[in-house]
Amino acid sequence: MNNQLLMKIIHVYNVTNRALAQSNGRFPRTQGTILKILAKHGNMPQKDIAACLQVSGPSISQLITKMENQGLVERSGGEKDKRYSLVKTTKKGREAAAALHKRSEKSLNKVFVCLSDAEKQELSALLSKVIFSLEDGKETKIHDFCEKCGLCTQSY
Repeated sequence: MNNQLLMKIIHVYNVTNRALAQSNGRFPRTQGTILKILAKHGNMPQKDIAACLQVSGPSISQLITKMENQGLVERSGGEKDKRYSLVKTTKKGREAAAALHKRSEKSLNKVFVCLSDAEKQELSALLSKVIFSLEDGKETKIHDFCEKCGLCTQSY
């Protein structure tokens, strides 16, 4: 039974990931996530975005550079050390973030359309219980930056 449950969880995860990836359209998932984070918080230090995504400074710098070249974001400050520069969306980036948000919501609604609000709450509570147990009874967050990134703002 346990193996069957795990396989179902993995299957739901994979199907949901595919749906969300398709909703990102032309944007790689990480770029879409950066746009969503910036849409929620406005200007953010590049190092905070890296912490949110759990990626290294050089990796986030490369991603931000690609997004700058596409006209989606701009960096300011941090002339000598780009890890500490402030990143903000351009008009094109804000429009792209709004479109991504709309498509993501539509995809997620399709994933959970078969569940009532009460069932969604029950599923969330059950998954929280499993996570709490796996974390040895400690409150946990996906990462330490949850309060700022807004993508996972609640502890389990």
